[in-house]
Parts: sequence; structure tokens; C-alpha cells
Amino acid sequence: MAEILNGLQAPGSGHSLGVFDDGRLLGLAYLKDSQSLKSMGGVLPLLADVVRGCGFAAMFRFVKVGAELPRHWPGQRHLYLSLLAVTPDSQGSGYGRALLRAVDECARRHGYSSVCLDTQNPDNVDYYRRQGYQVRAHVHIGRLESWCMAKQL
Repeated sequence: MAEILNGLQAPGSGHSLGVFDDGRLLGLAYLKDSQSLKSMGGVLPLLADVVRGCGFAAMFRFVKVGAELPRHWPGQRHLYLSLLAVTPDSQGSGYGRALLRAVDECARRHGYSSVCLDTQNPDNVDYYRRQGYQVRAHVHIGRLESWCMAKQL
């Protein structure tokens, strides 16, 4: 069962969805409004986290990707799925699909007509395609490959 977990972050910063089994969190999805990601207020905290966790070189790659991928997003305001994660021992059990269904419901409930995401893992592309996402762009930035994908609801 997927539940909204907005208490995990500052109000208005996005939507957190979790999937649980016997009270144990097995998967997490995090959504942001596409407009908030285009503002410096939405990006600066992410840049600070990247620098702290990975260093300045990673931050510059992040900035390049962050400048390129939004050009391929749907034109209308949409939700951006910035994180989808399922614990390794729970993968393949349908929790990711349950989270993606909850993402769709959350988007519809808040008046969005599409959800967008990007992935740097080529194995994820087919998974997301099976869930209804279409590749909008396949971007190469240095050695980094990224697929921008979107789903119309």
C-alpha cells in the first residue's frame, strides 16, 4: 500500500510517497512541480547537496544535465519524478509499480496531466516504458548518458 509521506520534508517542497509492508518502508518516490525546479530556490539546495556529497566536478555535471534535460520536458506544467527507489531485497515484488501508480494518482489529484523523469541507467528505460513512459530525449553529456521520459495521464 502506497502512502503520502509529506511529513518527511518541508511543506510545499514536493510530494513523498512510500510503499510499506508491515510498517516497513520498502520503497520511496519523490515528486516536485516542474516550475519549482526551474527556480533558483528549487535548485540551490540540490546543488549544495551534490557538492557536499560528491564534490565540485559532480556539481558541474549536474548543472549541465540540469540545463539540458528540461528542454525535453513536456511543455505544460507537470510533476517531475526525481526519485524512485525500492530496497534491493524488495525489488521485483511489484513495489515500484505500486509507487508509480501512486505517482499517477497524486499527479491527477493535483491537476497535472503528465509526469516526467530522467534516468542514467539504461536498464531502467525499458522498465519505465512498460509503465507507460515514452523517451523524449537521449542525451549525452561527456560520459554521462541520460534518458528524459514522460507519461501523459
